[in-house]
Amino acid sequence: MEETIEDFIKRESKSANESVGIVKGAKWMQERMYSEEEVQLILSKLLTDIKNGNAGNSVKWFEQFKKK
Repeated sequence: MEETIEDFIKRESKSANESVGIVKGAKWMQERMYSEEEVQLILSKLLTDIKNGNAGNSVKWFEQFKKK
């Protein structure tokens, strides 16, 4: 059986508060990361916009797809 991130943190943490903080931080990071499917979709949209001449302002385009 593979060890979960939560099990690893509980095993390696020196205190319960440290464990809770690490778990919250890991979950926050995970929510901000893109899945492979999301990256493929964003790249596909970018390539389509470039092909159609609609990706002129890259900063604005990036903000449209940025996770908040």
